[in-house]
Amino acid sequence: MDCEQTRSNYVLCGGVGGDKEQGQLEQENQEPEPQASSDGARQGNGNNGTIYKVPGEATNSGKPYIGRHNQPDPAKTRKSKDGRDRTKAQVVDTYNSKNTQEGRVKEQNQIDKHGLKNLDNKRNEIRKPKHKKTKNN
Repeated sequence: MDCEQTRSNYVLCGGVGGDKEQGQLEQENQEPEPQASSDGARQGNGNNGTIYKVPGEATNSGKPYIGRHNQPDPAKTRKSKDGRDRTKAQVVDTYNSKNTQEGRVKEQNQIDKHGLKNLDNKRNEIRKPKHKKTKNN
């Protein structure tokens, strides 16, 4: 199975079911993150997918929500009937919309940054690896 480390410290392995996150690595030889622009969104290289944050006052739970959209402005183009007012969405990162796995990893990084319990999100975008028990545990 071919595996590769992403800039976000996840190991991606191709397989029959597609790319799978295999675990998080220590931060080594990592490229610098893109610089933030004046509006808080990270500048990419022409990518048009976005990672966005809906503020707590725009969700039913009162907690912020982290999401991913394959268009540059989720406040205008992302529609849903889940009770989250995405017209108030703020772009926090960008990704190449043709690379879904890149978007998933970046969305998960934002979820990790805030903590799932502090968000309106119901689940992680990428399942965390289970720790194997040893004889001494």
